[in-house]
Amino acid sequence: MKKALAILLAVIVVASAFMMSGCMKAENYYTKTDIDKFIKNLKNEITSKNKEANEKIESIKATYGEKVALLEKEDADLKAELETLTNAYNAKVAEIEAEIAADTKALEAHKTAYEAELALLMKADADNKAEIEALTTEYSKKVDELEAADKTNKEALATLQEEYKADLELLKAADAANEAAIKKIEKDYTDKVKELEDADRTNAEELEKLRGEYEAELKLLKAADTDNKAEIEALTTEYSKKV
Repeated sequence: MKKALAILLAVIVVASAFMMSGCMKAENYYTKTDIDKFIKNLKNEITSKNKEANEKIESIKATYGEKVALLEKEDADLKAELETLTNAYNAKVAEIEAEIAADTKALEAHKTAYEAELALLMKADADNKAEIEALTTEYSKKVDELEAADKTNKEALATLQEEYKADLELLKAADAANEAAIKKIEKDYTDKVKELEDADRTNAEELEKLRGEYEAELKLLKAADTDNKAEIEALTTEYSKKV
């Protein structure tokens, strides 16, 4: 196919050359020898260019073959790596799918338990609302009672405060009277103490005098007691002897 293309190219070039230079002279035609020579030269030039082109093509083919070999090796390595990666991916996918299945199962169980507990809580909530309503009614009633009692207490407190003020005035008056009485009692007490101190001083003097008389009399009695003891002893001895 390359050869046919080369021939076609040569024909086109020849035709172009003739068209550019003119196939005929003004006076006469080109000779066959001129045409053969021109074609021969053209063939040689085409052959040379084809050889050069073929050499370039062979060089490109060699370079291309090396690159293709490298790429094929890289492709084989990439395929092996891809296979390893794919196996790991599939294993991970299987693991995740198993986890998802377990999570889904756990979620279903949790959902069932949640719904059951929710039903219980909703029932408890309904019961609580009824209890809250009853408690609120009772609370409102108790508040009314306490407010009424508070009003009564406030009125009683106001009355008590008025009575307290009146009693306080009486007590203040009584306190003033008591202070006067206390002052009088204190004066009487002071006077009585002075009187008793004076009497005590007199009594002390009399007591000292009496103590002197008592000691003199005691001394006489002790002497008489000694004489009596001697007489008693003599009498006892004589009695014993007589017995």
